[in-house]
Amino acid sequence: MQMPQPGDLISINEEVEGAIISEDPANEEQKYVDWSLVKVHANQNALVLEAHEAYQAHPETNGKEEITVLVIAIGSNIVEVVYNPDCMSILNL
Repeated sequence: MQMPQPGDLISINEEVEGAIISEDPANEEQKYVDWSLVKVHANQNALVLEAHEAYQAHPETNGKEEITVLVIAIGSNIVEVVYNPDCMSILNL
């Protein structure tokens, strides 16, 4: 399975959940990051800014699952989502 890389364009085919991330650009002395949980609706395209591997723990089985976390740009919003190939596809230009 092909994984998205920075610079790839992806299509959101089904609704997914994520965290919208923003920074306060007006306050240079006291930088902070603010976030909010969001639903990303289907039929949108996004630019992949970052892609990194993470692990999701399953305490009931003492196991771990490797997941890919994407930082994507949708319009002027920066959103962090877990890559799900059933809900997203990489667009080939």
